[in-house]
Amino acid sequence: MPEPLTALQCRIMGVLIEKSLTTPEQYPLSANALAAGSSQKSNRDPLMEVDENAALDTVGRLRKLELVELANLSTGRVNRWKHRARDAWNVERPQLAILAELLLRGPQTLGELRTRAARMYPFESMEVVQATLEPLMHLPDPLVATHPPAPGGRAGRFRHTFYDQRELAALDAALRAIPAAAPATPEGSASFAELQQALAALQARVETIERRIEQMQH
Repeated sequence: MPEPLTALQCRIMGVLIEKSLTTPEQYPLSANALAAGSSQKSNRDPLMEVDENAALDTVGRLRKLELVELANLSTGRVNRWKHRARDAWNVERPQLAILAELLLRGPQTLGELRTRAARMYPFESMEVVQATLEPLMHLPDPLVATHPPAPGGRAGRFRHTFYDQRELAALDAALRAIPAAAPATPEGSASFAELQQALAALQARVETIERRIEQMQH
C-alpha cells in the first residue's frame, strides 16, 4: 500500500487534480485557491474549513513526498502549486478523475463515481468505470480497494488506499452506525437513470457557477 496521507493531504491532492481537469485556465493553484477549494461546499465529503496557512503547510508536506511541486511561472508574485500524481502514481486522465473523486468524497459505488467524475472525464458506462478501476486495484502498491456496501445497500463501493489503519477503523465504525436505508430503486430502472441524469446536470450547473465566482475573484 502507498504511504498513508492525512485527511487534509487527501483533500489538497483531490483539489489539485480536480482543478487541473475542470479549470485548467486557473491552474496551478495558489495557497488561497487551495484553501477555498478544500472548503468548498459542493463535491466534498466531509465538509472542511481550511485556511490559507493550513493549505500552505500541507502542500509543503506533500512536496516532501514528491506529490506536489511549486510551479515555475514567469509572471506573478504569488506562489502556485501543481500535483505530480500522473508521474508519481503512473496514471492517465481517467484514473486521475476516479482518484480525485475518492480523495474528495471517500468510498463510492460505480454509479456514484461515473456520475460525479463526469465533470472531469466522461465515462461512457459503468463497465468503463469498472475497467478504469481494475488496474488501480492490481498495482504492486494498489491505489484503490473495495469497500463494504453501506448498511441496507447492495452495491459494492471503492475507496482509495491512503487511509491509515486508525482512519479505516473509524470509517468502518461510522458506516456501521448509519441506519439501514430503505430498499433502493434498481439501477436498471428508468427512474434511477433519470435521477442520475438530473444529479449530473445539477452538479454541472454548480461547477459552472463556482468557476464564474472564481474568475470574478481573480
